[in-house]
Formats: sequence, structure tokens, C-alpha cells
Amino acid sequence: MLACMAFLLEIKAAEDILTNSDKGFRYKYLGCYNDEPSPRAFTQMYYNAKSQRFINWKIKGYNLKKVLDTCAAHARDKGMSVFGVQYYGECWGGGSSYNRYSVSKNCLEGLKNHWVGKDWTNAVYELISAECEVNGMTYKNGDTIYIPQNPIQYNDISCQECSCDKGVKNCGQTIKCDQLRSFPCEKVIPAPQGSCCPTCACYHKNMTYKDGHTWINRKPNVCYECTCVSNQATCNIMACAANCPNPVYEPGKCCPTCHAGAPATEAAFTIPETTTRPPPVLPPFPGFPGNQKRGLKLKKRVKRSNN
Repeated sequence: MLACMAFLLEIKAAEDILTNSDKGFRYKYLGCYNDEPSPRAFTQMYYNAKSQRFINWKIKGYNLKKVLDTCAAHARDKGMSVFGVQYYGECWGGGSSYNRYSVSKNCLEGLKNHWVGKDWTNAVYELISAECEVNGMTYKNGDTIYIPQNPIQYNDISCQECSCDKGVKNCGQTIKCDQLRSFPCEKVIPAPQGSCCPTCACYHKNMTYKDGHTWINRKPNVCYECTCVSNQATCNIMACAANCPNPVYEPGKCCPTCHAGAPATEAAFTIPETTTRPPPVLPPFPGFPGNQKRGLKLKKRVKRSNN
């Protein structure tokens, strides 16, 4: 009774064994099943991985993964979703009755729960061909994959464009994100899922700009005129005149207005110091009506006192 229960638990555990192939797709171990000469559980032996000498029988704990990867890859190419490995390396597939016969214990276990069938026994696997797993993320069949997904996090402003093809990652061109190299970006927006290049936010000196707004970013020896388009900053270097006499800078413009002639100004002069004090002006002041006679009397008094 205990042996029977242990055997059933072994079959249940087989459903949870997933293997990642060297090409990026995955397959799941379904269990070990008997086979018969007629009718066969699988209808076709589509490849013989045993002839490739993938197994080194002299090493204890046989590494069977190369055999499994080979059978899985050929099954995928032929559009088979389920395949069996029989007699240590024969790849069988086709039909839908892999469990036509009873469960068997006649399978060989290699390293890391990798199984192959012995004579008249199939170690059965199912391809999980609709998904690709890349850098901890799962992609569906037909999805575009960018590696790295977010170039800024990897300090590299470029990525490789790949696709998920029935569980296999196929990579092609490398995309360069040159737009962020052409001008200094103060706030980078990471690339969203399904995109390669990050973008630059409409942001300058702690201020966020809306679509259509413009601003300048003045740096030593260079100046950028920027515009917000679709919530992304686009900036261009402005080439200003090398020799600009009397430059006048205006807000919102990189290049100054040049004035050929200097503004007219008077020559500077110094007021000389005096050594004599002017005579005091005593009231009543000249020019006041009715005070002429009083002014004459005061002058006579001052003259007498001086004599």
C-alpha cells in the first residue's frame, strides 16, 4: 500500500518538472509509460538522438539533457506538442495516445530529474511552445523582445531586437538609441514594455513643460533650443555667430542680438576740489519783492565790519 502511494506521488511530481532548453523554450515531464509493438503509443520515430553519442555512460549520474533538448527541438520543428524518448535516445511523436498503456517504472533518471525511457518505454514530455522566458520575463508566441528591455538600467543606450517563435528566442538587429546621445537629458523616461529606447521628458530646471512649449538649455560653449512634442523633449544645438559685438541676450533664445556700433557715452571726468569757500548768501535773498532796501543796509554793515 505504501509503495503504491509513493508511486502515485512520483507521477504527480512529474507534472511539475519543467526544463529550459538551450534554445530558450521549455518542456514539461509528463511521466513514464509502457509501449507495445502494435499499436504503438506514438506513431513515428522522427529522430534518433542516441546515434549522436550525447550520453557518456562512463560518468555516474548520466547527463541526459542533451538528448532531451535534441528530441524537443526536432519535435518543435515538426509541430509536435508531445514527444517521448524511448530506448535511451529514440525520439517518438505523433498521435494522441501516449498514455494508451499503463504507467511504467522502466525509465532511467539522469541528472536534475531528466528521464529517458528504456526498451518499450517512453519518457513523455510536453512542449510549452507558446512562451519564451528571457531575463525573468515571460513572452507569448509572436511577441517582440528587446534585450535589455530597459537600456538605461544596464548603462547601455542600445538593445537587441528579438522575437518569440514557438518558444524559441530569435534575435536579429541591434537598435541604437542615439536620440539621447545628441543632447543632455535632465529626466529620462524608461522604455515601456514592448519598446527599446527610453525617452526624454519635457523637463528643465525643476519645471515640467507641456506639448508645444519651448525652452533653452544653455551649457558652456553650447546652447540647445528644445521643444516638447508628444510629451517628449527634442533639442537642437544652435550655431551662433563666433564674433558678436555687444551681444544682447533675450529670454528664450540661444543666440544674442549683435550690435556693430558701441552705444554713445560721454567721456568720464573728475570734479576738482576747491581751496576757497564761497561767501555765504544771507537772507533776504535777492529777487524777493520789497527786500531791496534791506539788502543794501546789510551789505553796508558787512563792509564796515571788514574795515
